[in-house]
Amino acid sequence: MRRAYVILIALVLLTIVFASVPRGVAMLEEEVIVLFDESHGQNLTYTLRNFTKAIDALNGSVLEYKPGRYAKYLVRILPPNATLNYSTLEGVDIVIIGNPDQNASFSEGELSSLVNFTEHGGSLFLMCDPQLNESVYGEMGNPMELNKILSALNISSVWFSCNDSLGDAIFNENHSVVQHPYFVYVNRTEFSNETSISDNIKRVLTFSSSIVVKNNKCIVATGDNMSYAIMPNGNYTFQNGTKPPWLAIYADGKFKVALCGSTVMFSDLNVKGLEKSWIDVEDNKILWLNIIKWLTPLPSPINVLNYFTIAGSIILILGVASFLAYKIYGDQRKLANFLPYRKS
Repeated sequence: MRRAYVILIALVLLTIVFASVPRGVAMLEEEVIVLFDESHGQNLTYTLRNFTKAIDALNGSVLEYKPGRYAKYLVRILPPNATLNYSTLEGVDIVIIGNPDQNASFSEGELSSLVNFTEHGGSLFLMCDPQLNESVYGEMGNPMELNKILSALNISSVWFSCNDSLGDAIFNENHSVVQHPYFVYVNRTEFSNETSISDNIKRVLTFSSSIVVKNNKCIVATGDNMSYAIMPNGNYTFQNGTKPPWLAIYADGKFKVALCGSTVMFSDLNVKGLEKSWIDVEDNKILWLNIIKWLTPLPSPINVLNYFTIAGSIILILGVASFLAYKIYGDQRKLANFLPYRKS
């Protein structure tokens, strides 16, 4: 009976200790701040209500970005009258920059701030859009300005396809939405298995420009063998059969950058011919979240004081239980030794 009391006391004390452990410690949950840039004339924004679903799917969500590691994502909007600087980037973990307006530009101060941001472990998600001879949604890609960011970061292994001010668009007449050969389906087979970005992807729908990649390890997804990329002036950037990349990454151990040739594919705009939002079609939303999870910086070292506290509490509990067991069994032995003499 006394042994049962000792075990019961130990279990109660352990329950109290673990109930007092913060949820964030128990789940290794981090808080990740995401800054969504609307300060460079973007046409697809949360404020304009045409890029809300992707932001809402992320903001406030708790996602497992690595096995056993969870992050709660909080999104800040950088408004049109603001700039990327030390103040607006303070405390931010990931910066998302959608396709800038044709008349927008990144100042030297902004580029310097982004360099400093990445040097301290921040991640970037850069999204372009295609350039066509016809107007589909009224947008045109601005790869030159996005490439200025890559140049400032000394990244030369990946960049958005660009010739002077011209970007391009990826076409595929065989795997596309009817009458829209630039709305291209991409199957799982065209995704790399090297990163978690491809997790749970079966098929996505793209409306994208291409990306020039000098290191194949940077490629995440391409078009298939029937895809090609062409500029509005008719010059090919990728011939048929060359599988133009449209999603790529860069990582140097200190920071990460993801490049996507499309902002539209994650927007609330309707896919012409399907009448569904781009973000809701196929696995586009899964891809959006996968990219953000991959970009999530490794957390700061876990507060070891929490674990020392837990370990110390467990040791104390075991010590108390051992002491109680010793006292109980010791008293029982003394009693057992004493009883025979009383009988005699």
